[in-house]
Amino acid sequence: MKHGELIIRHTDSENVAEEVKYSDYLAALASPGADTAIQLFEEGDYEVHLDYAITDYDGWDSTTYYQTSFKFKIRNANCMVYIFDSKSGTELNNGDVTENGFRIDAAKSSYPKLQVKKEILNNTENGLVEDTRFNGVASDGETFTDEGIYTIKAFNRYDDKLEPAVKTIYVGSNNILTAYTKNLNSSKHYEISELNALVDKGYTITDDGDIIEPVVETTTADITTSSPEATSDAANSTTASVKKNESKSVLLIVGGGIGVVALGGIIATVLRKKKNDE
Repeated sequence: MKHGELIIRHTDSENVAEEVKYSDYLAALASPGADTAIQLFEEGDYEVHLDYAITDYDGWDSTTYYQTSFKFKIRNANCMVYIFDSKSGTELNNGDVTENGFRIDAAKSSYPKLQVKKEILNNTENGLVEDTRFNGVASDGETFTDEGIYTIKAFNRYDDKLEPAVKTIYVGSNNILTAYTKNLNSSKHYEISELNALVDKGYTITDDGDIIEPVVETTTADITTSSPEATSDAANSTTASVKKNESKSVLLIVGGGIGVVALGGIIATVLRKKKNDE
């Protein structure tokens, strides 16, 4: 063992063990340039043993063997689970839609408990119904391609107080289910019955799950407008009326003048006749 032998044994979830050994470890610790950092982050069970011996040369050789050891475990605390499109390999987030299906990736974590529930559209009840054939434990790397809404949960089996990681993925091309899935995380969550009611009211749901309001045709009060010819005729009629009134005024004035002249002539005749009589 020379100046100390460091042995690290790692056992994975399949109970497969492997060992890593560092010889002269104590001597390396005394050397400023030696790389003594050990970094192991894979999940599993670990055993660490440092074995060394000390020989005493006082009178006769006396060797004493020592061992320092400890154990620890590494687990995925947050139970992170990744979902990838089964064909394109694109990562799918919670509420995403794919027609190809998806693959579960537990990021090399074999300890979280994975549960998958599938729901399908129930036209008779205007909602979703659970497909009991797809409600159970799933495994890392498992692929799902059948149409339906899948809820994937990853539980931490070592800490019941931790909330499970949950992701919902829709596999298929139904626009109602697409809109339902895409709005799961929005401020307005639609039930299947609500989406069907919107369609009955004239709303349009696109293949991408977008909800488009119907176009409302607004009606305005009928406004009667005159044609240019009618407007022109009305203007001419008004002008003619004004001219006619003006003509009447002139005639009245002229008529008044004639009456004054006639009255003057009568007065003059009467005065002449009176003078002759005198």
